[in-house]
Amino acid sequence: MSENFLAAIIAAVVSLSTAIVTAYISWTQIARERDKWQQQLSNERVKWLTEVKADYQVELLKARLQAYPDIFSIIGELSTRASQQLTPQRAKEIATKINTWLYSSGGLLASKEARGALTGLREVCFEWKQEPATSDTYRDAHNQLYGFRNYSLLLLRRDVDVKGLESYDFDQLKSVLDELKEEIDGLNQSN
Repeated sequence: MSENFLAAIIAAVVSLSTAIVTAYISWTQIARERDKWQQQLSNERVKWLTEVKADYQVELLKARLQAYPDIFSIIGELSTRASQQLTPQRAKEIATKINTWLYSSGGLLASKEARGALTGLREVCFEWKQEPATSDTYRDAHNQLYGFRNYSLLLLRRDVDVKGLESYDFDQLKSVLDELKEEIDGLNQSN
């Protein structure tokens, strides 16, 4: 073999090797760039979705704060301190008001748990009968009525991110800053 031919073969092998190495480096660089781009796209998508959900929750909270005072007023008519005694007729009127609220924007905005508690309260009100306060039937109905009433209040308050039926022990009152500190401490412990 001639030296020129051997030099040509060596040059061809070196060129081919260089081309293969360059192609491999380019391909891995393109793959890295593609992966980086896909990760950025995924991060942007998650960020966008998070913002949309946060905006949705803010708007839902605002709408609930507009709708919930009506049902609180209705439930207030079931208070033991209400201005009118609970009679079967009065209970049916309250049940009708609850039903109307459930089929308005309030019922649309309420969580399924709050709607369930209000539906139970509505049904107990529709079934309310005038019985002697000493009878077992009255006690059962009374317990059921106030159970659903308290659950309704608790769940409606939870829907607007307000703590539930707290104690009114004035000796145990804390400042807003103390409550916030406890809440932050609780979040830090759960992480």
